[in-house]
Amino acid sequence: MTRALRILPLLAIFAFLTAPARAEITPLPRVVALRPASTLVLPVRLSDPRDRLTIPPCRFERTEIENIELVWFAVTEGQGVRTPLRAWLDVDRTWRTIPAAEAGAGDGVGFWALCLRVPDSARGSLWIADRMVLTRWLDSDLAPFPPIHLTRDLAAALEEERTDPYRYWHARLALQNAPAASFNNEKLTAWAEGLADSWRLALTDLHATDPNLARQLTNRLWRTAHLAGQVEWSLWPTSPAALQDLLEILLDPTRTPDRRAAIVELWLEEQPRVLTWMIEPFAEPGPTVTLLNLTDKPEIAWLSEQSGVAASPRELPPGEMTPVTLPAADAPATWEIRTTDRTTRVPVAAGPIAMRPPGAILGPLLSDWTLESFQNRAPAAPTQQVRAMLYRVPIVRGATADAAPNTNGSPPGVLRRYQDRVHYIWRIHLEAQGDAIIHIWLGPQNSPRHVLRCSNEGWIADARRNAARQPIPVVHTAERWTMQIDLPSTATEPDGTLHIGLERLTPRGERSTWPAARLPWDNEPARMIFSPNTWLGFHGD
Repeated sequence: MTRALRILPLLAIFAFLTAPARAEITPLPRVVALRPASTLVLPVRLSDPRDRLTIPPCRFERTEIENIELVWFAVTEGQGVRTPLRAWLDVDRTWRTIPAAEAGAGDGVGFWALCLRVPDSARGSLWIADRMVLTRWLDSDLAPFPPIHLTRDLAAALEEERTDPYRYWHARLALQNAPAASFNNEKLTAWAEGLADSWRLALTDLHATDPNLARQLTNRLWRTAHLAGQVEWSLWPTSPAALQDLLEILLDPTRTPDRRAAIVELWLEEQPRVLTWMIEPFAEPGPTVTLLNLTDKPEIAWLSEQSGVAASPRELPPGEMTPVTLPAADAPATWEIRTTDRTTRVPVAAGPIAMRPPGAILGPLLSDWTLESFQNRAPAAPTQQVRAMLYRVPIVRGATADAAPNTNGSPPGVLRRYQDRVHYIWRIHLEAQGDAIIHIWLGPQNSPRHVLRCSNEGWIADARRNAARQPIPVVHTAERWTMQIDLPSTATEPDGTLHIGLERLTPRGERSTWPAARLPWDNEPARMIFSPNTWLGFHGD
């Protein structure tokens, strides 16, 4: 055998190992609920998103499926006005479907799904190539879903959720007389109705096994709480991964009903019982931390300084928000808040911040809390930011600051007369992006002295005093607009401190604030407190 012939088998093996693998389409759900003669929207993962046209064979145990389509479900931010409720629920989104062969499929945010028509005669498990998806068959109408007590505020929130195909199931199950889904798109409607069928089957199964446990779960899935003594706000789970895991556990036909119930009990125990967050970092007489009891029973929280001061217990009423004012500190501190299920450490800033040249940076701004970011304790930064610096400038009465005399060799009387004519003002250098109104809040929380409204159109007005708009120079570049804003002499408090907060509002009602994220129904931003009298070590006028 020649040398060339001896290496042919090796080349064949090498070619096999190095050949590009055929793209695979992997179904993401492990179990689905199906109705005969319906359209199934099955989310999938593509091993190679570039190969979109190779659709694997799909079948039920005795029935081949002929009409199969790979579709990209794309979601983009909506263009409607964001009311506080819509902002909190974050349902102002636009969904559309794009066939795999069309331009735009796979771009942006979304997911791939196989859309297939379920034959009338289909039974058994679903097979995607050699991968099996367990099935639960819905041959008739389900038993009535256990009723959920609807308050006015809960019903309003659910009506908003009905507009989103992903959250539609949540509204459909609670609003007993709600009309069927209609999203002007057959595939979006099929996806929404399929999720609603799956959740209804899962929860009615659990109710048949353990009515008390089913009631506990529905209370958690439709949880509300009273925040800030205002309306009742939704606080149900929003994590897509966690909800999908729970749904598959409830539907899994390989587990006994008692086993499914036991897993649900563990799922409920893992849910947060108390949420803790800093709402007013510089409030007076001290910073305010807020505790929110998400359970149906009273909870106890123990608060203590991390330095070892004895813990102070605080009872938290069920479903209520409890604000706690912490002692003002001369130096930064960390408070420890212990509840039955977790320990949270809350950093507390010191009192007024001493001002030093060249000035203080104001920002970055944070978007209002949403239901999801609130539960994750991770407020988002807006895509368009505001940059600002607070600093002090001298102003010469009757002249400009450039009119200062040359003090080298000047007679003492000349310098003294110049100093008598100089006073200092506080100025903000503001840089912003996009079409938005910037509010500069001056004065204590809930009692502002001034609210300066600044527009990229080149005007400023004091909304607190209903003052008319005044022109102000503005410089536009390709990326941002810039202006210099002189603060009123009455902006400071009698003790010399300056309370300041920033707020950015877009035409759609999107809001971001500094120095802390706010709840959508809060009327004002938080405040940062500065001590301007420390500038250069002496008091100004």
